Amino acid sequence: MTHGSLPFRALARQRSFTFSLVTLTIGFASAATAAEDTVTIPELVITASRVPVASEQVGSALSVLTRDDLESGQIRVISDALRRVPGLSVNRTGGAGSQTELYLRGAKANQTLVLIDGIEVNNPGSGSAFDFGDLVATDIERIEVLRGPQSALWGSDAVGGVINIVTRKGQGVPTVRGMVEGGSFGTSQVQAGLSGATDLAHYALSASRFATQGISSARSGTEADGYKNTALVLRGGVSPTDTLDIEVAGRLVSATLQYDDFGADPALGLMRAVDADIKEYREQAFGRLSAELRSFDDHWRNKIDLSVASFNATGDQNNAWNYTQDGLKTKIGYQSSVSFATDTLVPAQHVLTALVEHEAESAYYKSAWSKVAPEVETTGVVGEYRLTLFEALSLSGSVRQDFNELFDDATTTRATAAYVVPLIQTKLRASVGTGVKNPTLFQLYGYTSTFKGNPDLRPEKSFGWDVGVDQPLLNKRLTLGATFFHTEIDKLIQGSGVSAENVSGVSTINGVELTAQAEPLEHLHVAASYTFQNAEDADGKDLVRRPNHLASLDVSYRFLDERAQVFSSLQYNGARQDTTYDLSYTPGSTTLDGYTLVSFGGSYALVKDKVELFGRVENALDQDYQEVFSYGAPGIAGYGGLRLKL
Repeated sequence: MTHGSLPFRALARQRSFTFSLVTLTIGFASAATAAEDTVTIPELVITASRVPVASEQVGSALSVLTRDDLESGQIRVISDALRRVPGLSVNRTGGAGSQTELYLRGAKANQTLVLIDGIEVNNPGSGSAFDFGDLVATDIERIEVLRGPQSALWGSDAVGGVINIVTRKGQGVPTVRGMVEGGSFGTSQVQAGLSGATDLAHYALSASRFATQGISSARSGTEADGYKNTALVLRGGVSPTDTLDIEVAGRLVSATLQYDDFGADPALGLMRAVDADIKEYREQAFGRLSAELRSFDDHWRNKIDLSVASFNATGDQNNAWNYTQDGLKTKIGYQSSVSFATDTLVPAQHVLTALVEHEAESAYYKSAWSKVAPEVETTGVVGEYRLTLFEALSLSGSVRQDFNELFDDATTTRATAAYVVPLIQTKLRASVGTGVKNPTLFQLYGYTSTFKGNPDLRPEKSFGWDVGVDQPLLNKRLTLGATFFHTEIDKLIQGSGVSAENVSGVSTINGVELTAQAEPLEHLHVAASYTFQNAEDADGKDLVRRPNHLASLDVSYRFLDERAQVFSSLQYNGARQDTTYDLSYTPGSTTLDGYTLVSFGGSYALVKDKVELFGRVENALDQDYQEVFSYGAPGIAGYGGLRLKL
């Protein structure tokens, strides 16, 4: 059961695109040069403009993770892959399945929009954040992470950016895939999938089962808290004509989590995680149906989209108390885009996009102390114009008007620019935008034995910009990048322990992101990133869970005719502030130490492209660390298994 931030969850328990940084491939992407007679197809991204755009034309900071990145690094939960993204920190309250929040460029978890196959999955029943704890890496094709204010395109939840997760699309002849794995903490995982395509249709269906005895959620606890997750994923489509595509996507998740309470420690004089026998049963159902009609040789595209995201969580502690928490988000939208070229004065390409969408959100909270069922509806109208000159300079401008039944109507804007310098291929880029984040339904109307919602809350407003440069060197075997960013958030909503309130003044977040990708030898790939950020409220105090320093280093090498592969990974998360509560729930603060996570592993294909053995070690240094005050984290662990493809 979550309420948009980890302290709120604890309180509730108590009550009841190819060579640039903009298109950074954070994993083990190859920088090898194509042969001279090969036509290079530019990488296309969707998140930056809601229509396919060549990555070199994107002016916002964007990172891309591919399926190869996830498989090469043996990633099993998506949040572990996202630790590699510049400016992104992960906060998890315990082991696998525990509540997992992501802070992007210092923005709170509910200030970053998360999409899975085009479905907005921020849960209105848990503070409009998406809990990554239940998202296993089953059939993920790619992940796009767009950083900076994006409300002009994506609405209220996109102050910090957008994380767009896309699952596998069926291609070619029918293919069956499978994977079995076991390892530390009594962990096992099984995955199976079927995918393929014909001239008229494509399909991909997969299922997974993950189970672990786990670790103690409470850092001081002695009993393990287990977790089980069963997921079904579907993506398919038909093309009745050459100009009409109809697609469907769906995801069902059933999970059971054991976790610990947040109780009093008189000796410490604080509230903290303590051993308890609490179980939470979760059900998630995501679905999307869309139809796109292309006309005038694909220059005019019209799309209708309907999506639903449903969340249910029920929990109990030894039948002494129980709770129910539901969230439901439905959205329907119509988008039309027109592209054309002109050469009256200079060669130019133009793209005009218009969108209208209607969203309905509702939540249901029931416990021994309260029962509330708030809801809210919003209609948004979006327009964007993209201009490309001389195939080198790309500009975009977008504006959005939101009509909300609870708050004042909001207007947000964004502008971007990207320029590739001829001959030396230096890419210069910049973006600027405004954002808005409406108070969550729990912040407005939630109620527990220790927390009461504040219906007088007002929306948070943000302004942000970034500038960056990317430089390929040594025939593109080395690419260096740097981005400077600045964000201001007015009326930031903070929890006071017993309620939530708008903080007066402007909170600021500044930082720099540095990246490097290299292929010093054939099949040897190195990717590194470093982020420095300074996040402060209007009084100059550090915002909680925003480390000043973040870094990652990933190395991968393939050999023996690419049948064998080894990898190593390092993630560093610097010291940061976190919130504490005394026995009367008055908030305070503490400093959490920084930590370094090192993992390594390898694989060998017994039958090339068919049968593969693999294994890995996680937290090889056996770091004793906490991502959230008083909650535990897994120590050193080993895993191994077998992958099949038929």
